Amino acid sequence: MRLKLERVVFKTDPNEIHFGIGVFNDEYSPLGDMLQISSYINDSDSNPPNGYIVDAIDWFLYDPSGTASSSDDLPTTALVLSDWNQSAYGLGLVLLGKNPSNHYAFSIQAFVTKATKSRERDMYFTT
Repeated sequence: MRLKLERVVFKTDPNEIHFGIGVFNDEYSPLGDMLQISSYINDSDSNPPNGYIVDAIDWFLYDPSGTASSSDDLPTTALVLSDWNQSAYGLGLVLLGKNPSNHYAFSIQAFVTKATKSRERDMYFTT
């Protein structure tokens, strides 16, 4: 997973992939469908300035109507972002990190406007 915010790039560490995807079709009825994509070990080249590191990149999608997903299978086609709600429970795209030297933590929340698949194992997001 690779995410660019302004001039800073965050990405899954290709040498140590700790990545999760959850697909829930009507799992939380009557809440509807959910999709979660998470990266828990991220490349050191992608860290923001001043010593901050990104611990997690999480993208949560939610469809209260239960019509965005018809099964618990991993989608094989591009997602139609308008079928999903990124603001459910205050979520969407969330980056969590810290500065190890002073223990200050941070989180960044954004809404994805475009997600593209460029290669078999890469997914790119635009916020």
